[in-house]
Amino acid sequence: MDAYPNFSLDGKWIAFSSERHGGPRLLDIYKMRADGSEVSRLTNGLGAELLKPVWSPDGKQILFYSNLHKIYQIDSDGKDLKMVAEDAGVPAWFDPKFPASFAVSPVSKL
Repeated sequence: MDAYPNFSLDGKWIAFSSERHGGPRLLDIYKMRADGSEVSRLTNGLGAELLKPVWSPDGKQILFYSNLHKIYQIDSDGKDLKMVAEDAGVPAWFDPKFPASFAVSPVSKL
């Protein structure tokens, strides 16, 4: 299953979640060219569902959310993976002037 496609702002790339290598409930983040070529796996089994990738305005990084309520950032070439927030909701970049800035929605703790 492939899910949550998101185009880079220049329209050349798509980031998406997929269970291609992990099976159900173990989704990784992938990217591919908009024409479907050059598919590459950016993450490798963090033991969670990695969801809703969002490109930075400059296309150099991707934020994504895990079902464990953590937000990660990774370079678009698959390097420099780091967790940037815990107990957080879905990420969104918010200021094109500051490409490293991001915002998160709160997670309901009902």
